Amino acid sequence: MKKSSLHIGFLFGFFLLLISCGKDDGVSISSRDCFLPTGTTLSENQRYIQGPVQVPIGGGRTTTINLHVQRLEKLNSSTWGTTPIKTFASTGKTPCESFDIIAQLWRDMYQNMIDAGLDSNVINFYASGISNQNNNPARSSSGVYAETNLGACGYAGAAGTIHCDVTYGYGMKEYFMAHENTHAFQWDSTVTDNNNQNILLFRTFAAYANLLYHQSITDNSVFTDSQNRWIIDLNDYALQNEAEWIAMIFPNYLYGGTGHWAYIFHNQNNYAAFFDCIWKEGKTFVQCQTNSNVPVVSFAQKVPVIDIPVYSGLSNAESEAIWNICFDMQNKAIHTTMFNRVINSLTSNLYPNADVFYKLGYGDCNHDGYLDWVCTYQGSAPNGGNYLWNSSNQIGAYTFIASGKAGDDYAEYKQDPYDTSLGTLLRPEYREWKGSFGSCNGSGSFSNVPTRFPTFTSGVSNLPIELNGKVNL
Repeated sequence: MKKSSLHIGFLFGFFLLLISCGKDDGVSISSRDCFLPTGTTLSENQRYIQGPVQVPIGGGRTTTINLHVQRLEKLNSSTWGTTPIKTFASTGKTPCESFDIIAQLWRDMYQNMIDAGLDSNVINFYASGISNQNNNPARSSSGVYAETNLGACGYAGAAGTIHCDVTYGYGMKEYFMAHENTHAFQWDSTVTDNNNQNILLFRTFAAYANLLYHQSITDNSVFTDSQNRWIIDLNDYALQNEAEWIAMIFPNYLYGGTGHWAYIFHNQNNYAAFFDCIWKEGKTFVQCQTNSNVPVVSFAQKVPVIDIPVYSGLSNAESEAIWNICFDMQNKAIHTTMFNRVINSLTSNLYPNADVFYKLGYGDCNHDGYLDWVCTYQGSAPNGGNYLWNSSNQIGAYTFIASGKAGDDYAEYKQDPYDTSLGTLLRPEYREWKGSFGSCNGSGSFSNVPTRFPTFTSGVSNLPIELNGKVNL
């Protein structure tokens, strides 16, 4: 009897051990959960298994990024449940197994960077963009998050986070990891220099987009290789903006494959040298542009508040009003009534106070090598919802463009189109927005780029005093 009691007591104790194993910081993991990998804990809200991952950065050095793998089920993309996940439906792996697998993927990718000859400081920038090396409070929750119901991956620079659907950790894993981490590299390598390098990178990218635009007119056979090493077109996501350009190129630079890097490698030696300079030599965008002699688009030579553009269907006074509002001139009050009357006549009174919401931007929309001026609506929808990504808001405001090149009379205005395939209105920052010369390829906005305005008009000698004094964007 004693032996039987002992045996039963042992089994009961072993059962208790099983259901309490993984207890950490007072958090007990139920029998429906997996055993926590060594060195990991549960997040405060218990939604994630989290822990540090040491990745190599070259020269025998390592650094730490934090990995967070979803533990609790989601009811949808934004609503969390309370039930622990047994296995991910897409992979058949438990959250604990997934943590170890995904951690190894990140270690492997950083080792691949070393093997490819990337500069160790560059590799560290890749890591610093998704970590908190400088003890920044805004990045207290930085790292990589593997979750369900995301459908894609995304990077948030201020927070230093990559959120990626857990499925992507097993499918085309290298591509998505390298793509998002390149956004982090760009963020951390340019965020401290008042965006001077970002502006230079934009101008370099715009010149590349111009090259492809003109090639598409003369001979678009170069976009498709007979050996299928590259297949590109003017709607490629890499031509969205400068950030997507380098983020789309880097995975193929690191792992091989088709796309813009293959096209550049076989056809554009100076651009190949530009990227080698960035990633293998660890130099700045400014240094690499100079060393590789890749072209850049020039700053504007004129401004439309001085050289009033001519638009079909609009009077000179109406054109003057539009650009005085967009440039936020000191005397804009005298133009407000006319500006709003023009906008309301074009868009059926959708935006009664549109002057408050129109913002100045830039982009080489006619692909002539000079930055043009772009004025877009950046307010809310008439019903108070989002202007973009709002299927109930399908009537776009008008975008106005004026050439920045001296002696050029290019000017157009166009209603922002609704893209049924995307389910959103488009502004010129999207490659799908097409003007007379195609896409503006990542048109930037001064509301998002804290660079002093006069930099963009380096060729303009007769700026009015109020323009230099008022516009500080």
